[in-house]
Amino acid sequence: MKNILYTLVIVILASCTQQNGNNTDSLIHIDLSEVVEENTFASTLFSDIRVVPLETINGSLLSNIREIDIYNDMVYISDALMSKILVFSIENGKFLNALSKQGKGAGEYSMIDDFIIDDDNKTIEVLDKQKREIHIYDIHNLEYITSIPFDLSFVYSFSKANDYYYFQTNGSTNSINGKPVNHDLIAFNKKTNAYYALLSRNNFPDESQAWEFTTIFNENKKGDVFISSAWSDTIYRINNHIIKPFIKVHSGKRGFPPTINTSTFQEKMAYLESNNVTNKIHFYKLLMHNEDGYIVAYGKGYPPVTYYYIHLYSVPNNSTFNVSKITCDFSAFSNQKIDVFKEDNGLVISVLYPSEIEDKDLDSLGIAITDNPILLIFTANT
Repeated sequence: MKNILYTLVIVILASCTQQNGNNTDSLIHIDLSEVVEENTFASTLFSDIRVVPLETINGSLLSNIREIDIYNDMVYISDALMSKILVFSIENGKFLNALSKQGKGAGEYSMIDDFIIDDDNKTIEVLDKQKREIHIYDIHNLEYITSIPFDLSFVYSFSKANDYYYFQTNGSTNSINGKPVNHDLIAFNKKTNAYYALLSRNNFPDESQAWEFTTIFNENKKGDVFISSAWSDTIYRINNHIIKPFIKVHSGKRGFPPTINTSTFQEKMAYLESNNVTNKIHFYKLLMHNEDGYIVAYGKGYPPVTYYYIHLYSVPNNSTFNVSKITCDFSAFSNQKIDVFKEDNGLVISVLYPSEIEDKDLDSLGIAITDNPILLIFTANT
């Protein structure tokens, strides 16, 4: 949650103009030009909360959670500073296992740069950009199965649907069929070994590896993959290697000037660090899209400040919430401010580090300041 343009704070929003939320062929228009954000309590948005303190024992320590996936009754977590995927019980946070196979041999990875869970094949797939391979392990016993090589010089995160892998490049230069490309997204068909460059940007040749997003993907349980791109007001839905606009954000004078897309990276950074960016909104990212509603993230100012604009189908009149902060008002906490980390299979996940929690709440939870983070797992209000 602290990672767009070096420190993006994630924010949530959704459309107040789209009524048929299950129709992924219709373009959703979001008008943020006059939006006023307000504080909202978690109980207004969510009907249930599950507090999951992650067990703190030798071998289970987490410092900076990068990715979380849920499979059945287990939570799989990678840390930005470690080369492991730790497995905890979703019911009580008990540490269960760890995928720890860093090395140079067969079935070993140099680093876990990203990972996904394939529910259908019951596997964990690990992105290893140094080896240029995707390593596949059994979801239950974490044993190595196989590796899939890819011919790209630089990628950051990835997603998967059907026979396609999708690689985020951050606009870095790669080569496809001998031709250099610096598109934000490259699709790879693992059966035909074909590559497709998507989401072209106006990068200059020396702007490789401009760290503007830590991840641009969102997947739902129906298998849809959605893609965001830095400096863009459009969120896309991808089908195989065809990409179509899915959400269009209209921010008017609250948004960036159109000329920003033709600026150099240095000019973009200079703009972000100037007074001109105060109260400007940017960096839209879809965090959830399912039968309950959808959540899109955006930042305001630089460094970005957290805001939320949430649209839920499952509440009366397809309610929309313009939120500057979400306050967790469930009994375990007293006025705890929370951010949304992600949504997974209908569950909305927030991460709380002990340093962010008041001492009296730590005491009531039996948590020490040096313990692992706590997961707050919500279900949407119905």
